[in-house]
Amino acid sequence: MSEKNKRSMPARAVRIIAHVFFGIIAAAGFALLFGIVVMYLWNWLMPAVFGLGLIGFWQAFGLIVLARLLVGGWHHGHNGRDRLHEKFAPFYPVPDEARTRRKEYRDFWHEEGRSAFEEYLRRRDGEGAGGNTGEKD
Repeated sequence: MSEKNKRSMPARAVRIIAHVFFGIIAAAGFALLFGIVVMYLWNWLMPAVFGLGLIGFWQAFGLIVLARLLVGGWHHGHNGRDRLHEKFAPFYPVPDEARTRRKEYRDFWHEEGRSAFEEYLRRRDGEGAGGNTGEKD
């Protein structure tokens, strides 16, 4: 291990710990915010509309957890992404295909992209100048 890597390891560990710490703070902040918003919305709407009682913060937070369990579950793994790709297959390529296409595009661009693009512009400008609309008869 080089001297530079030895020096950067403690700094990297501190950076990771700071990210985890601020992530936990951010998650707690969002939970607090959502709980307060649900509490105020419930206390504003539900008693007037349905004659229900007022609720506190922890009851509102419990409602959020209950709604999440009943409607959405807690996991957003590969299955959810796969279902999304199946549903919108005409619009989005499968993730592996997208990676392959990016690599192919990058390879193409490095090998012949600029000259191919400039040739395309010459063809396009030449066809447009001659009055050809690009439609075939």
